[in-house]
This record gives sequence, C-alpha cells and structure tokens, in this order.
Amino acid sequence: LIETIRDYVEEIRAKETQQKINNKIKENRLLYELGEITKEEYERRNSELNHQLKMNKQIDRMGLNQRINILG
Repeated sequence: LIETIRDYVEEIRAKETQQKINNKIKENRLLYELGEITKEEYERRNSELNHQLKMNKQIDRMGLNQRINILG
C-alpha cells in the first residue's frame, strides 16, 4: 500500500512539474506577443523550457521503467 501511495505521489509531482513548465512556455509566448521581450529572449527561454520539459518527461519514463523492472 505504501509503495502504491508513493508511486501515486511521484506521478502527481511529475505532472505538476510538467504543467508548470507548460505554463511558463505559454507565459513566454504571451510576453513575446505583447512585445515585453525580444524575439531572441523568447527563443532562448523557449529553448530552455522545452529542454526542461523533455528532460522531465524522460525522468518520469525512467521512473516508470524502474518500477516495472522491479515488479517484473
């Protein structure tokens, strides 16, 4: 039961992190569209945020694979 709860909490944390990054991507786009940041700054931030999102998804998948390997 404790492992199930732990896995659930880890999954929720990963999804929350992904949602925060997605929100930052949207905010970055809005700032650019409103002229608050330059195109270069937008592209730099967008690149960083997409990298963070990609890494977060890979970490989440690795965690899932590890749990499967332990159980399998």
